[in-house]
Amino acid sequence: DSRPVVPEDERMEMLLHTGYPDFVTLVKDVDSAGCWRYGLLDAVRPNVFVTSKGSYPDDQLADIRERCEEVIELPRQAETSTSEKVRQMMMWQGKSLAAQLRVMADRLESGES
Repeated sequence: DSRPVVPEDERMEMLLHTGYPDFVTLVKDVDSAGCWRYGLLDAVRPNVFVTSKGSYPDDQLADIRERCEEVIELPRQAETSTSEKVRQMMMWQGKSLAAQLRVMADRLESGES
């Protein structure tokens, strides 16, 4: 699988290098239905929980608010994911290559070298 384009450990490192968070971790505490079980929040009890809008449904946000002093929902920073940007670049390169191949095929058919 080619996703994610930027591996999780690199994304975590980028966040830490901003100097803002005290702690960054991946949430792997989910049940078989994909719902978060909050073990990390129960253990750490952070003052502030920061997330992107739309990352959690309202019922999960309510559960998170019970475990944190403050929940901050930031607007998403990008309209397009990194994976989608890579896909678009590949499509553009494919179209460019197809155009070049058409020119070469036309030259071959016309006897040009």
